[in-house]
Formats: sequence, C-alpha cells, structure tokens
Amino acid sequence: MTLKIDVFKDLFQSGRFVIDGKYLTSKDISKSDFNNWFPIDTYKSSKFDDRRSEGSVDIIDVEYIFDSYHDFVKTVNDHNFEGNEVYINGKGFLEVNNFKKSYLNWLLLFELASEHDYVSESSQKTKTFIIVDGSGSTEIIELNISSYTPDEVKGLIENISDPTLLLKSCSEQDAHQCEKLSVLKTSIIKYFKKNLEPKLFLLCSSIELLNLFHLNYETYLKSFSFEDFIKDLEDDVSEFVNKVEDQVQGFYIQALAVPGTVILASALRGAEKSISLALVFSSILALILVFRSLHTKIKFINRVTDNTKLKLNLYKDRTENITNVYAKESISKKLDISIGQIDDLNAESKDEIEKVRDIIIAVISMYAIASMIFSHT
Repeated sequence: MTLKIDVFKDLFQSGRFVIDGKYLTSKDISKSDFNNWFPIDTYKSSKFDDRRSEGSVDIIDVEYIFDSYHDFVKTVNDHNFEGNEVYINGKGFLEVNNFKKSYLNWLLLFELASEHDYVSESSQKTKTFIIVDGSGSTEIIELNISSYTPDEVKGLIENISDPTLLLKSCSEQDAHQCEKLSVLKTSIIKYFKKNLEPKLFLLCSSIELLNLFHLNYETYLKSFSFEDFIKDLEDDVSEFVNKVEDQVQGFYIQALAVPGTVILASALRGAEKSISLALVFSSILALILVFRSLHTKIKFINRVTDNTKLKLNLYKDRTENITNVYAKESISKKLDISIGQIDDLNAESKDEIEKVRDIIIAVISMYAIASMIFSHT
C-alpha cells in the first residue's frame, strides 16, 4: 500500500517527512510503515537505516514529488501523471488537477490543428506543432518547457485555461468539421500575430482564442451566406431584365404590324370615296392598338419594377442583422447599385417604347396624308 499524498502531506507538515537534497527522509516512522509505503519492488531507491530508524527514497521515484515545476510539466507532457496534487521541492504543495486536464486538451487541440507534429528527442522531448492555414501562413508552436523560467512555468500551472469548448467544437465529425478546423488554424495564427508574448501564454488564453475562433467562424459563415445572398440578388435583377426586354421586344413586333394594317386597308380600297374613309378607320384602329399596347407594356414594366425593388428593399432590411462589417457594407453597396440599375432600365425601356410609338404615329400620319394627297391628283 503506497503512501497517498494526503497522508504524506500531513506527515510532511508535522515534520515526520523531510526532503534532504534529492531524497525524501522519514523521521519517527516505523520500518514496517515505511516499507509498506515505499516497497523496494516499486521504489528501487527505497532504503531503511535500522541504526538511525530513518528511511529514505529518491524523490524522483515518488510520483507526486518533483524537483521543479519543469519536471512536473514534462511528466504531464508524457502522460505519466495521474494525481490531483503535487509537491514541488522547495516550493510547496500545488493543486494540479485543472492543469493536467487543460494541458492535455491543449495538446489534443494543437494536434487537431497541425499539419504535422513531432517530438524532438534532442531537445528534451519538446513537442512541436506546425500549423498552416488556408492562405499558406504558417505558425510553429514549440512547447519547450525548459526554455521558460520557473516563475513562468508556475504561472502556466496556476493560470492555464481549459480549451475543452473549442476542442469539442472542432472535434465533432459533422458536415462543418473541415471548415471549423480551417477557421481554428486561422485563429491560432492570427492570435500569435496579434499577441507577441511567449507562445506558452496561449495556454492561458482559451477564452481569447475561443472568441477569435467564433469571430472568424462567423466571418466565414457570413461570407458563405454573402455569396448566396449576392447570387439571389443577381438572379432577381436578371429576371427583371429578361421580363423588361420581353416587353420591349413584344412591343416592337406589335408596332411593326401596324403600318402593314394601314397599307393593307388602303390597298383593298374600292371606290374613290372609300379611300379616305378606309385610311381614316385603319389609321385610327392602328393608333388605338399602339396606345393600348403601349399602356399595357408600361403598366407591366412598372409592376415588375415595383416587385423587384420590393425584394431588394427586403434584402436591404435583412442586412441590418449582419454583424460582419465587411459583408454588410458589400451587400448594401451591391443593393444600391442594383436598385439604381433597375430604375435606369425602367426609364430606358419606357423611353424606348415611347420612341417606337412616336415613330409609328409619324409613319402612319405621313402615309395617310400622302395617300390623300396623291388620291386627289
């Protein structure tokens, strides 16, 4: 039965265990208790001096005693620590359950985000992660604990933050996992560009990284929605243009048939008295057709214009809910341009129809006058 840390803590604080250099030494503890707590089969350095009634064991062999903060972190780094509290030689007892869990979660998060990771045996088993985002930017995270001061490592142990929420979100195997991993890589790289402190401090900034991740992921979603938004907008404008062009082309066809009606009516004239009568009635009929068609076409164009502008204004109202400034400004600008194009096309199409109408009226009038004049000569 090995010595539990809570029992050791009480014995140590009462002075019955002391640390002498690299050894844990017992005072006023029986040989049987010492050998039960530190059996030679498990603790190779365990010894008991019968003459002095003192036992000793190398602190390296005791799983919850560490010579330094660095040694403790390296043990966690190797997944070789299971306890919730440790004793750091010369520093005191330290609660480490939160550190152990959070530190290992950070390792999992970096492995998830990295293109490549490896352990450098030549640099005291330093873990290195190479992260590359979609733009090709690269960040190398080297967790070389030995390069930090004892105070920095102690600060990490005491202040480490838990990245569980971010890890859970990016680990979920759903339809958006690839996008989330891409955003995670971008967020980590942006964090280091923005914050110039040692990379180890990222492990104390899970909230900042999580917020940056959410911001970048929202930007991604809005950009994705932005493309669909613009596509819908362009489809609506394109549909409007096609409908207006159909109306203009339809009026062209109807207008071309009008002179033929007048000419046909005059060609079928019989007696001379009926000449002017046929021309008058055919001209009046032709003009009525032209004006009715003109009225119908313009009315339809106005209705299509109003419906399309209503859609665009609804789009404009929806942009107020967009928190991404870039997407919001881009959509608003596109909407303003589209509304202007619709107003311009509305005016141009009606102007084109009215010009054709005026030309038809002029041609009919000239033909009617010329026919009457020549019929009396």
